[in-house]
Amino acid sequence: MVMERMRSSAVRTAIAVFFLGCCATYASAAGGGQDTPPSDSSMPGVRPAVLPPYPPSPVLQSVRWGMDRIVRAAPGSDLWPIAWADDGDLYTSWGDGGGFGGTNDDGRVTVGVAAIEGSPPDFAGKNIFGGKDRLAPATFSGKSNGILSIGGTLYLSVVEESRWLRSRIGKSEDHGKTWRFNPADWDFAEPDGAFSDIAFLTFGKGYEGARDGFVYAYSQDQRARATGKQMMTSSVALFRVPRGEVQDRGSYEYFAGLDTRGNPLWTREIARREAVFHDPNGVGWGVRVAYHPGFRRYLLTVFHDDSGGWGLFDAPEPWGPWTTVGYWE
Repeated sequence: MVMERMRSSAVRTAIAVFFLGCCATYASAAGGGQDTPPSDSSMPGVRPAVLPPYPPSPVLQSVRWGMDRIVRAAPGSDLWPIAWADDGDLYTSWGDGGGFGGTNDDGRVTVGVAAIEGSPPDFAGKNIFGGKDRLAPATFSGKSNGILSIGGTLYLSVVEESRWLRSRIGKSEDHGKTWRFNPADWDFAEPDGAFSDIAFLTFGKGYEGARDGFVYAYSQDQRARATGKQMMTSSVALFRVPRGEVQDRGSYEYFAGLDTRGNPLWTREIARREAVFHDPNGVGWGVRVAYHPGFRRYLLTVFHDDSGGWGLFDAPEPWGPWTTVGYWE
């Protein structure tokens, strides 16, 4: 019954979160969860970390990796945030390389946008903006870890190449061929590096199934204080904005903690924000968050050390409380 509920709209949400073939398993009705961090013997070389930052999930018991089903369709390109658009395709952005069908040299751009048609294993990638055999040439550079579809409109967060504390949000009304950015004096060039790596919370097709009228977005926080070769910090920040005002900076509200009843507090003052997620072991760039309607959980992924340690977390609300599904070194 659970799998049937996931089979339609949830299946593409699952693809967006677990593009490498990871799938989660429901906990039993008798309680579920674990007293020890989850492990996975099916993923060679991976061992559980000792102290994940949050207790075990009461809903998702384990993770199974389909390592034998990985398909590499764009060698030399990485990042790949994903959104499900109104036309049924998944739209994604990559960094470096030539995108689908390209290589690290053939069609190389610093940032490109593509569409994915079909479902694994029968899918096809098509380069829209930049890359090999693209429909439109890339007209700006940078990197992106966030893409969003609201109806037929796409939004893309872009951090400037070699200026990793400055990010902006572009808008496309032709499914990624052309982009219009917010005014030149509107960006997230915050002194402490707040929202320098924006990732949008994704819902269903064209943003169907969204919890309310807001867009939510996350970012590795305090990036100006980042350390190590992978620019590690220890927290994630969250903002929300009415879905029709994504490019209006004055409409943004920042998560400012919880009240005594556990309800979120919001502020228009970015300096008064508080962390929505914290890991003393480390928080890296490339945070991803998606709502999974089959599990009715918000799923967050982020890496936590310079060697590639990675965690999967879930929560009943966009602001938590977070629990641990898997935590690996």
